[in-house]
Amino acid sequence: MPIFGGGKKPKKPSRKKRLQGAFSIQVSPTARDKAAAAKEAAKDAAIRTLAREKKKEAERAAAVEKADALKEAALEQRRLREEAAQAKEDAAAAREARAAQRSACTCRKPVLDKNGRCTRCHKNPSGRTRRRW
Repeated sequence: MPIFGGGKKPKKPSRKKRLQGAFSIQVSPTARDKAAAAKEAAKDAAIRTLAREKKKEAERAAAVEKADALKEAALEQRRLREEAAQAKEDAAAAREARAAQRSACTCRKPVLDKNGRCTRCHKNPSGRTRRRW
């Protein structure tokens, strides 16, 4: 120990220490720093995995919704086609019934010829007849 003041001169820091101080970077991390970095990396990896799964699930849900919409549209088109076909059949049946009614004999007591038509108006009788000729 010096008697008059000044103590031992401090040792000049190494290049590594000066770099660490100047840029606040760690040239060689300690075991604790490595463990913390590994923990952060694992956390980031888990977050990425969850995000990827969430994205896949969202895509799957969107695909299911799209398929449901397509199915609903197809069912609606089928229903409309069936309704149109039914309406067409009903119209044809009504047309045939009107045509049969117009072409039927309305005589009170028709006398039928050998072809089963009325001898007076030459139409098929509209209802049942008792006499043939």
